[in-house]
Amino acid sequence: MKQVLSGKGIQVKAHAKINLTLEVLSKREDGYHNIISVMQSISLHDLLHLVPSNKGIKIYCGHPRVPNDESNLAYKAAEKLLEYTGIKKGVEIRIKKGIPVAAGLGGGSADAAGVLLGLNKLWDLGIHLEDLSSLGMGLGADVPFCIYGGTALARGIGEKITPLPTAPKLDLILIKPPFGLSAGDIYKAYDKMTVDAAPNHQKLMEGLDRNDTTMIVDNVGNMLQAAAVKARPKIQDLVDILKGVGCPGVFMSGSGPTVCGVVESDTMANDIMTRFSHSPMEVFLATTVGRGVCL
Repeated sequence: MKQVLSGKGIQVKAHAKINLTLEVLSKREDGYHNIISVMQSISLHDLLHLVPSNKGIKIYCGHPRVPNDESNLAYKAAEKLLEYTGIKKGVEIRIKKGIPVAAGLGGGSADAAGVLLGLNKLWDLGIHLEDLSSLGMGLGADVPFCIYGGTALARGIGEKITPLPTAPKLDLILIKPPFGLSAGDIYKAYDKMTVDAAPNHQKLMEGLDRNDTTMIVDNVGNMLQAAAVKARPKIQDLVDILKGVGCPGVFMSGSGPTVCGVVESDTMANDIMTRFSHSPMEVFLATTVGRGVCL
């Protein structure tokens, strides 16, 4: 874990997540859904700079779609940590976005996890990972995973995290269409559909145990993909393109709309990048990594 400390604060890398598998099990009485998902941290990340302040919580981000107020999940994370500890401190949170917004890659959750772990270190609080994860659950279902990071099985609504063997390095290409999708809307659409094909997370986990890349890649999948495609057919076009150029594993992350493909060579990656160079799509190259937050 890399740590960058100075008199002006601490720098934090908050990594994006993807869902290698996502299976929807049931709808709960509270409106959420029980899921089971193999989640994975990837190299795509936001940079956070946490600076001690005597003026409460301040947040700055230059991205036009990221709020610079108390509605930002990173702000809420700092606020929740202060409430939990009862200490009287302040912090200035500066965010440089590298993770696309509203992409199904957990950018807001990653930032919240980065703030919780970063302030725990900066303020020398000594709060255990399990307790930080519980705090994170109150902020969003993906925050506990982002705190643990690496490769893990998520259950419940995503808050029950079981670490798994670290995935072998996978080279990925991620394509984010020029629109977002509401997770709530996608789950509602899913509830009205019959989706029989569930990804085989057990087989994928067996691949992790064996360090068998082929078994992992052959068993990626997302039960929400059909609902997302119905809402935005362009997603299927992206899936078909990536399969057509030879990506051995293609899947949507989270509730979308980002489509991920496993690439087997630099030539394949470059060909895909060139194909989308004049399109409105955002295209990123990434690899799997073993941590969700690096201090």
